[in-house]
Amino acid sequence: MKAKIVCLDMKHLTRSKQSRNSQKIYGYKDVSNHRKYNYYREGILSDIPRIILGRGVFVIYEKDKLVINKIKDLGVGVKTYMISIKKFS
Repeated sequence: MKAKIVCLDMKHLTRSKQSRNSQKIYGYKDVSNHRKYNYYREGILSDIPRIILGRGVFVIYEKDKLVINKIKDLGVGVKTYMISIKKFS
């Protein structure tokens, strides 16, 4: 099955922008009222199958390539590499 390795480049952004963009891409855990309530805020990658290889590097199916455009809209540099893999487990 065709897939893509996606490498994110956020070096040109400030630390606060890097952090905020990571939250928008991967999602994050939000706590309120002195840790009384916990919420998981979903990100762009929350709904699609993926394999996270490392910091800023993940694998997605070729059919989910529209996600890359959403990430580019955040101002993040993206490099992609085509690969062929078996199905994600």
